Formats: sequence, C-alpha cells, structure tokens
Amino acid sequence: PTPTTDATKKPFSFGFGKPTDTASSPPKPAFSFGLSKPVQSPTIDAGPLTGTSATDAQSDDEQEPDTARAPTTAGEEGETTVHKVRGKVYMWDSEKKAFKDLGVGNLRINTWETDGGDKRARVLCRQETTEKITLNASMFAKMMVEHKGNDKNVGLLAVVDAKPTRFMFRVKTTGEASELKKALDNVIASL
Repeated sequence: PTPTTDATKKPFSFGFGKPTDTASSPPKPAFSFGLSKPVQSPTIDAGPLTGTSATDAQSDDEQEPDTARAPTTAGEEGETTVHKVRGKVYMWDSEKKAFKDLGVGNLRINTWETDGGDKRARVLCRQETTEKITLNASMFAKMMVEHKGNDKNVGLLAVVDAKPTRFMFRVKTTGEASELKKALDNVIASL
C-alpha cells in the first residue's frame, strides 16, 4: 500500500460522493428539504398596539368563553342531594394497615324513592379535578358512623365489592364534620 499524504486526501463532505470545490463558489447548503427557493414567512398586521379603550377591553373579556366546568351529576338523575361537603377521602387498606388517600372531592349524600315507595340513599364522592368517582356506597339502616366532638374527621363503614370497608372524610372545620355526621345519622334513621 502506498502511504497517503495531505495533498492526496479528498476533502470531507456530506455530498454523497461528489467532491466539493470550496475555493471557487460560496458555500451552499448540501440539503434543502426539496425546496428550490427559500420560503419567506408571511407577515401579519397586528394593528396599533396602543389606543384601546377600557370599554373595548371590557367587551373582549365578556366575550371570552367560560373555562370553569360545572360539577358532573351524571348518573344522579332523580336523586336529591341531602348534604354536600368538600373534603379529603381516605380508604382503609387492610394489607398495609393504613388509610389510603383517595383525593379531595365533593362528598354528597343522595336520596331517592324506588317505584315501590322504598327510600334509598347513597354516599357519593367525586375527585375535584378529574370528576373520578372515589366512593359510591349504598347506605343501610345500621350503618356505622363515627365522629369525635372536636375532630375534623368522620368515619364510615360501607360495603364495597361485598366487603365491609372503612372510609374517613376529613373536612375543613369541626363544625362541617358535625354537620356531616348529623346528616348521615338523619338519613340512616330514615331508611
């Protein structure tokens, strides 16, 4: 083999086998995405940046769509909400021997009457942000509800998937906890 020198080496390029002549022409892009001419971006006239009045700004605000969603009540047709409170829901995990956080949501106690005239009730909680149902349990006549006088927590024993399951609701104030306990007891007594 013959040794190569700097004079015999070909310059490196991405031209896919075509030698580049760097001395005679200005550099050109080797790849152009199939465009023969450079494309200019369009310009948009935004109008004057000053001079808008307060009434113009107010009318623009009034025309913006309302992004706040109304709470979902799908599946609750024909039911009456007896009590509603915002709080955090916990479910007892018997394997870990601790409460599992199910998230913040709106807890509702809903009642309705069947075609035969029987009164039914359920406890329903949906997560505040996703509207996912975290608790949907039928209430029954001897349902256990716990609340200590100066505590923000209310405990409840419900049947979920044919198993008794403990739930705990933590509300903002002890007054809200007392009202929730009273509402649960009133509905249970009426069943």
